[in-house]
Amino acid sequence: MRCHSALPLEQAEVAERRRIIDVPSTVFDVIEHRTLAMTCRCGQTHVSSFPSDVTELVQYGPNVRALGVHLTQGQMLPYARAAELIHDVYGLSISPATLLAWPAEARAALQTTADRIADQLHAAPVLNADESGLRVAGKLHWLHIAASDTLTWYGVHAKRGMAAIEAHGILPNRLGVLVHDCWAPYWRLDDSVHALCNAHLLRELVYVKEVTGEQWPESMMQLLLGANRVCTAARLPTAYARCKRCCRLPHCLRRPGA
Repeated sequence: MRCHSALPLEQAEVAERRRIIDVPSTVFDVIEHRTLAMTCRCGQTHVSSFPSDVTELVQYGPNVRALGVHLTQGQMLPYARAAELIHDVYGLSISPATLLAWPAEARAALQTTADRIADQLHAAPVLNADESGLRVAGKLHWLHIAASDTLTWYGVHAKRGMAAIEAHGILPNRLGVLVHDCWAPYWRLDDSVHALCNAHLLRELVYVKEVTGEQWPESMMQLLLGANRVCTAARLPTAYARCKRCCRLPHCLRRPGA
């Protein structure tokens, strides 16, 4: 400031903005519940009660329980590492044995929700199915998936085929179209319409093209990709109607090469 005069702060304007995105430093909270005891003039003592979910002298709350289940089941961290992470971030010491008990409790609490998801998927007009291998206690098991556009159900089974499909009970006698990867056991569910996953079809077409050198696999791939673009555009009629010139959006039929 050359003249050393006071600046008129009320006239200041924002010249530039810069932001820092960070997470807060945090520690765990301890919430104490107390009951009150009062004695009536008649001599009878009345004691208030704790909330129904406060059953122990000291216990872990629902948020840390949910975090433990997410780390061990969602992120598949070993129990010891999950306990270490919680301690490092929140300063809260939890034994791996305590974490081990929480997934079973979460499963029991969520069973009604899981059953409702299964019922809705059983009646879904389009049902997607797949399975992937994973280890349970060091042994190969299979994670079976049933999904619609809004719901997803997961089930673990020691078997990959019909034994697991029948045990889970979603795919047999379903009401809608079953979309899958052409794996043989799915075809044994002949009680409804089947559709093949286009991602798997494209994968197979790439393989055929590379092995045979033929041109028809490329033509078929372009046909499938073009059909997908048409379907995507049809689901966005308002955006397409507003398009007066090429906007180069992926869904636009007027996009070059579409």
